[in-house]
Amino acid sequence: MESPWALPFQSEDVIPEPSHTRRPFPPWNLDVLNYVTLYTWKSLRLPKSHHTEDLSRFPAMHIDIVLEVLSHLHPLDLLSISSTCRSFRDLLLSPASDTIWRDSFSHDGTDRLRPPPPPKSMSSARGWAALIYGQNICDECGAPGPCADYSLWRRTCRRKCLSPQLHTEIPGYPRGHEIYRLIPRTGISNPPRFFPADGIDVLEERSTCSGVSYFA
Repeated sequence: MESPWALPFQSEDVIPEPSHTRRPFPPWNLDVLNYVTLYTWKSLRLPKSHHTEDLSRFPAMHIDIVLEVLSHLHPLDLLSISSTCRSFRDLLLSPASDTIWRDSFSHDGTDRLRPPPPPKSMSSARGWAALIYGQNICDECGAPGPCADYSLWRRTCRRKCLSPQLHTEIPGYPRGHEIYRLIPRTGISNPPRFFPADGIDVLEERSTCSGVSYFA
């Protein structure tokens, strides 16, 4: 079914999809339960009312009205709405909706519910919301359990998926080189380690900005 909105952008997110085929886990599965999400839902829950609003016509409203409503929601609400149907998923996973996601981190008035804003170096605010509130499922193999690593911006099994892939140095760059201050590194090991792809991205970006090749 095609989206009811004529969106002037592609429905592609800037965060790559996990390499595995994610198995469906029920939200009550304790192995994947994110307690940050649980506490936030509990705190955001409104008192029950005997009168229930009918929102069935909301998806059929004009795109400008839909965007205005979405711009006032909490990041956890946006994540939930993006999983309700294909139309909302296409809308909220598009790069053009990144402003909505970034604004959602500053709407709530209580400090205990306001999540930290996305890092400036992180291109996707939706990816940051998913890292905070997503299920605890490994991004590599789909196994339940791993919590978010906010240094690497991933959820990864430490022994099976994380340890074999992490490196401590880039060939040609000694451990004390300034380049390592720019690479996302995990703090769960000494010395800190990183994904090779993250190191390559930093080297390529510096090469583009400075005009000097950092590759041998």
